[in-house]
Amino acid sequence: EVPSSGGNTLFANNANAYEALPKTLKSKLENCHAEHMYYANNNQDKASRSLSGLRQHPLIVAHEETGKPAVYASRLMTSRIVELPEDESNAVLQELFDHLEKPEFVYEHVWTPGDFVVWDNRCLNHARTDFSEGERRLLRRTTVWGVDPKPYKVQIG
Repeated sequence: EVPSSGGNTLFANNANAYEALPKTLKSKLENCHAEHMYYANNNQDKASRSLSGLRQHPLIVAHEETGKPAVYASRLMTSRIVELPEDESNAVLQELFDHLEKPEFVYEHVWTPGDFVVWDNRCLNHARTDFSEGERRLLRRTTVWGVDPKPYKVQIG
């Protein structure tokens, strides 16, 4: 079931976004790690955050099969950059999220009944657009578990 309007899914390609990052930001993020948790930006206290599954992963990861680098961060899940002071982390994450969400990196899927879409969460972000209250949007999902993200090693020369 799909709503009469809205409820589309936005897919942001974090590998293409990484390639287009300014060199200064790329070099700043190369060896950084980020904290991730579901609904990272809802201002939970530390005790609640530890109960909600706080994880640390490299900020720039290598795709397991292709080796291609991608940003491993999302506005919904990423709470901070571990190696940076809080104010700087917040500013850098805001810049990074704005970059990841640029139209040139985003595909918008307009759902129709019967659609079948497969995506790789290791190298993209996804989100939905709003739709009218009272309308239904019924999707089914299967998750395939893989390995933890591995840091991307910058190639020199």
